[in-house]
Amino acid sequence: MIGLVAVSCLLAESVWVPLNLVAVRGRPGDVHPLYRRLAELDLNAPLMELPVPKTAEQSTLDALYTFSSIHTWQPLVNGYASYIPGLYRELCEVMAEFPSSRAIRHLQALGVRYVLLRGAHMSEEALKAVKRFPSLRQVERCEPDVLYELSDSNRRSLDEWMGETRFRIERGFGVRGQARARLEFKLAASEVIPVLPGDRSTRWRLNWRDASNRVIQTQALTVRNSHWLTAESNTLGEPIDLPTEPGTYTVELVDPSDGRELGSCTFRVR
Repeated sequence: MIGLVAVSCLLAESVWVPLNLVAVRGRPGDVHPLYRRLAELDLNAPLMELPVPKTAEQSTLDALYTFSSIHTWQPLVNGYASYIPGLYRELCEVMAEFPSSRAIRHLQALGVRYVLLRGAHMSEEALKAVKRFPSLRQVERCEPDVLYELSDSNRRSLDEWMGETRFRIERGFGVRGQARARLEFKLAASEVIPVLPGDRSTRWRLNWRDASNRVIQTQALTVRNSHWLTAESNTLGEPIDLPTEPGTYTVELVDPSDGRELGSCTFRVR
């Protein structure tokens, strides 16, 4: 009996069901005309594609948006990925009511510059309601889709995050004389800080102070980040050089643009 169950489980595990695939335009000449227009305007301007999928029938839209973006690598706020951070879920919830004042303020806070509406997947009522918001200016139409420019966007860098922070240094980096500086931080609930292509770096300055509080070593770092930020847990890290003299040091992490201390810790060099 056990053998029969085991064989049944193996057979069930090997069963495959074909995916419901949707054909997409893949040749360079088939790039969506509005994406070509975006490339002429600003390749680094963050883009939001709407609508966000609400039903199973619309579930392929995220993949379509992502696929379209590879022709120009326009920074895309929404798209398909295996990891879904908390801020993305919040984005989808707010965008479900687009167009509304709340949804537009959310896009402005994210630093979105352009909004592309896929008319075939939006209600006629929603498409008409867009005209009531002066911050959305029509750039170009390619039936049934429309490209808008969003004014008053507040694009910020990672240097401006708010919330709780904790700085530490990790051993075991694998290189003699080096460790890794890590800044862990939690975003304030009211903060929406994007990580987009072209914005994935921030600068730190590391000051090492000895027992007499004298700065004995300084290191400038460019921290490159490639993950989504969430409301709860985030970590930025970068390799650092350790002092050569043994001792206990106070280490300060500073924003070089304004001298703001991002965190500090003590570290013992053996």
